[in-house]
Amino acid sequence: MADDPHVAYEKSLPRDEMALAILREAPLERLLLEGVESTYTSKARVQGDSLVVDTTDEANRKSSFSITGDASFEDASLNPFNFHLDSKWNGDYTVRHSDGRVETDRFRYTGGFWDNVSRQTYRANLSMSRIGADGNPVQTYTPAMSEVKIGPDGRAIPDANGQPMRIARAAGSAMNCDFQDTYSGGREYNCNYILNDPQMGTLSINETRKSYPAGQERRAVVRNEAGVPIAITSSWYKMDAEGNLTEATVSARRPQGFGK
Repeated sequence: MADDPHVAYEKSLPRDEMALAILREAPLERLLLEGVESTYTSKARVQGDSLVVDTTDEANRKSSFSITGDASFEDASLNPFNFHLDSKWNGDYTVRHSDGRVETDRFRYTGGFWDNVSRQTYRANLSMSRIGADGNPVQTYTPAMSEVKIGPDGRAIPDANGQPMRIARAAGSAMNCDFQDTYSGGREYNCNYILNDPQMGTLSINETRKSYPAGQERRAVVRNEAGVPIAITSSWYKMDAEGNLTEATVSARRPQGFGK
């Protein structure tokens, strides 16, 4: 249907989510395994049925990957034959890296009614998994709930920046992405995950998503299993009129007060 707001996004949204997760891997891994803060810049384009992403690091080393596949979208329904209150996206993708690696990525999304203005749902359960050609996991993003860590005195335990320390627990089928109130009285769209990575271990990700006239931002606080912030990642990116990723700048750094 030409007037269906999902037509363009049925392909682009899942591919963009997978691409941004893949692009975060290199700078985060370099920070946590080598102790090096870095920034990677990428250009993306649709080529046939694939999203192709070309990336350059600070040493001008280049790499690329392509994402090919499809996702089925099912809108929220209230009819008596197919009654549900959530939109659903399910997709399986093949990712081919320029170094020869091949992986299968799975995208699973269940969300509330679609908002035509913000082009997203007000809440969602979103998970992603990356599996190598050998069948072993590359990365798994499991839906999580972020909870303030409470001390024996019943008060929130602060981190090095004086902010409440947070612990992630698996959300199951509960919504891990939703709008939350901020201290300034506004609202932000946050997504919480438990990231399992064979190299970096088990981490929690609290990601805040914002839209600006010049593009989109995803800022994530990455914590270890004890709830201590160990990294901040930032993803600035742009999309075309159909929601396809066109460029991204992704960085990872240590949080202020780290190691104190």
